Amino acid sequence: MIEEVAMGLGGAERMLAWVKEDSGNEKAFWTAIYPKLLPLQVQGDKDNPLISGIVVTLVQPEHPDP
Repeated sequence: MIEEVAMGLGGAERMLAWVKEDSGNEKAFWTAIYPKLLPLQVQGDKDNPLISGIVVTLVQPEHPDP
């Protein structure tokens, strides 16, 4: 049912348009919506790690908020 409602509201195309409408919407997407797609728990093997390191890159926004 939820998917049917989402599609009735315009689906991915409408969500993309909404995100682009306002910088606050984009912030909401990246901070509240997108993280829900990430796994809550990742398991691995100590002898065969899933990752060998983490790199953090800071990016200057194209249109900083006033």
